[in-house]
Amino acid sequence: MEKNRNNNRENTRNILNWQMRKLFLIIVSSVLVLSCGKKEMTGTQPPNDTKKDSLQRIEGNDVTKTPEGQKKDSAISKNPVLKWEFKSLGTGKHDEPITQVYVVVNGKKFEIQKIEFGFSDVVKDSYADHHIPGEAIIACRGWWAGAGIDYWVTRNNKELLVFSREIGETSTEDGEPSDYEGKPQHIKSITIE
Repeated sequence: MEKNRNNNRENTRNILNWQMRKLFLIIVSSVLVLSCGKKEMTGTQPPNDTKKDSLQRIEGNDVTKTPEGQKKDSAISKNPVLKWEFKSLGTGKHDEPITQVYVVVNGKKFEIQKIEFGFSDVVKDSYADHHIPGEAIIACRGWWAGAGIDYWVTRNNKELLVFSREIGETSTEDGEPSDYEGKPQHIKSITIE
């Protein structure tokens, strides 16, 4: 009888052990599923390998998002709609992404540069972090293997001015890590029609 009682206790322990393992697996699985949800983006938006664009409308000194497909109105030249377009052209001999960068103004595409970087938009809230002037209407960053370039667009009356600046990782004479930031260069003017 004592042996039966011990066997029953052991069976009960095994059943409880198995139930605890099942419960543990369910909890771990639930946590994994929930943690794989959509993450909020900060700083820059991720690049898209084939084509990426952002769309913004200038209104005074403020910039507001404009949804795709919105009809253009008569005030479009007063408040032009701007967006970046990044077209992937494949990769170079060292697997670096080659991208054709355009700025689109009121639906008209202007070529900026064919360059060996992958690109993403820089959101307005991150301009200060990226040392992009606050008056920039839109901005983007190209990056590959420790080097990159920033582009941004400002407005001067009826002209949009496109600027670029080289950026990169470097080190000091003491071997300490540092960042390189070139001087902004005015590379293109676009007359608002």
